[in-house]
Parts: sequence; structure tokens; C-alpha cells
Amino acid sequence: MGKLKKIAIALGILLLILVAGLVIVFYEFTRYDESTLSSNYNFGIGLTTNSKLENPTFIVPIPAGNDALVNMAINESTQKSDGWNISVIDTEYGKMLKISAKEFVPEVHEIIELDPDTNMPTGNNFSFTMGSKDVSASVPANHIIDTLNATENEPLLSQKFNLTLSHYDEPLTPDGISPKKYNYDSIIYADYISSPNVTVEVFVELSGRNEWWAGASTFNIYHERLGTTLNGERHGWFSVTGELVEGEGRKLPP
Repeated sequence: MGKLKKIAIALGILLLILVAGLVIVFYEFTRYDESTLSSNYNFGIGLTTNSKLENPTFIVPIPAGNDALVNMAINESTQKSDGWNISVIDTEYGKMLKISAKEFVPEVHEIIELDPDTNMPTGNNFSFTMGSKDVSASVPANHIIDTLNATENEPLLSQKFNLTLSHYDEPLTPDGISPKKYNYDSIIYADYISSPNVTVEVFVELSGRNEWWAGASTFNIYHERLGTTLNGERHGWFSVTGELVEGEGRKLPP
């Protein structure tokens, strides 16, 4: 056997060993690690205003079938001691969450413009008036959340009417799954005294998310959001629209 042929065979064997090693390393790095799996429900309420509200009261939907999530949101909000009261109440539409205070006073925020080249102030400053109140909570699930069939098997926001399947504009997931998108109607209550030009935003969000490691942080999720923008002083119940998406993200390995 010629010397060059022996060298070629040796290099071929080394190449095969190297490729096999890389395959093993790639597999170990990207394989699903069940110990990294976590599943959590997340709930959030957001209120904003650009002018003072007197005696503001808002009543919004809550996650139906997940009392732990609602109780966590109430406890965390109560601990802030910021003058807001929050509790679950019975309404003519069922159980909902009431958020109230003596007043909601926004603050003046200033934005200082910086030169993109020197990162120094340009002298052009901008100011706006905005107040915000956030209520949020996250609790772990004791099971894998069924994000693909959330409408059948998972907690959703209460007071949901006319749930209608609509077009989902995004592409298929990497696993070829087509997420589903729904639109629906809901309702909130808003009562406050204010100036005629006030703008108030109210939104409620709920999601269920599974997350794990497979070469990178990987997840799947279902999520929904409802809300509206109110102009001027308000007193009563108001119809709002919501959106629900299920099946986003990667399929959990078996």
C-alpha cells in the first residue's frame, strides 16, 4: 500500500471520527431536556390615563377556572400599598375583578433627545403626562399546558361572547402547526370623574406558556388580550373586543 494511500485512509478515519463527534455534540446540545420544562399561567391588567381621574372604578374579566392566578394578582397588588383596592365581586355578568381608588393622578415625564453620534443632549426635550397602574401575576402549572387546544382545555378570560374563528396572518410554526386566532366580544365597567379631554386605556391579558431547553430556549403559548380606549368622563358598562391565539411556538417533544 502506497504511503499516500495510507495517509488518505488515516485522514478519512479521522474525518469520520470528527464528524461523529460533532454529531454527538450537536445532539447533546440540541436534545430536549425534560428537567428544564416549566409551565406557567400569566395574567395582567393595565390602566393608563393622561389626566386626573377622581374616584376611578374599573371592573374587568378574570381568568375563569384559575383562582390561584387571581388571588396572586390581588395579593401582589395589595402589597404595593399604592391606594388602589382590588377584589373579586359578583356582577350581573358573573364574577369579575374590581379595581378602585380615590384618585388616579398622572405624572409629567420628560424625554431628553440625544445626538446619535455623540450621545450628548441636543437641547430638544419633550414632555408628556401619563399615569399607569399595572396588576399582574404568574403562577406555575402542575401540568403541561395545552396551548394548542386552549379553548377546550385551559382557563380563559371570563365574559366572552361571540367567539369567532378568524384568519391568522403569521406563517406556520417550525413544526408545521397552524395556530388558530379568534375574535370575540367582552365587557368592562368604567366609572370616573375627569376632564372632557382625558384618554384612558384599559386592557386585560392572559397567557399559558410552556418553556424548555433544546439547544436554545424554546416555547409554545396561547394568549389573549381584550381592551379599549375611553375618551372623556365615563359611567357604566362598555363593550370591548378581544383576541385569542392558540398554538403558537414549537411542539413539545414526546
